[in-house]
Amino acid sequence: MTQIPKISLNEKWHYRFATEQESYSNPAVDDSDWEWTLFTEVPIPKVSPPAVIWLRKRFHLNPMEACVRYYLRCDRNSYPMTVYLRGHAVAQGSNDSYLDVDVTDYVSLDDNVLALEIHADKWDLDTQEAELYLQPIFCDDLE
Repeated sequence: MTQIPKISLNEKWHYRFATEQESYSNPAVDDSDWEWTLFTEVPIPKVSPPAVIWLRKRFHLNPMEACVRYYLRCDRNSYPMTVYLRGHAVAQGSNDSYLDVDVTDYVSLDDNVLALEIHADKWDLDTQEAELYLQPIFCDDLE
């Protein structure tokens, strides 16, 4: 079985503090004026009541020569979060959980927007060692 290199998603996230009523899962949201962070360095909100933190990342995928499926994985999640890909809720994460979700039906070869809705009052800040990534797997290897 040939392994396809994983696609790291840890770098260059836009972030914004929001209220429970605000949603930034829509890919059309303009996040160009948001601040930057790394997935492993999400800032702690200094507001009361505790805020929701939205993280957004844009990425493109290159065409593959063979059939592949894409799995969104996080080896150590410390954030209670809802994960959106191109506006679709694709996963729920909780403290000390692993994320391993087939997102093939939601990714595109053009603009992809991954958005994380994190509830800041329920998280464990020990995520420095975590990695969020896409793992392409050949379809033949799944049979």
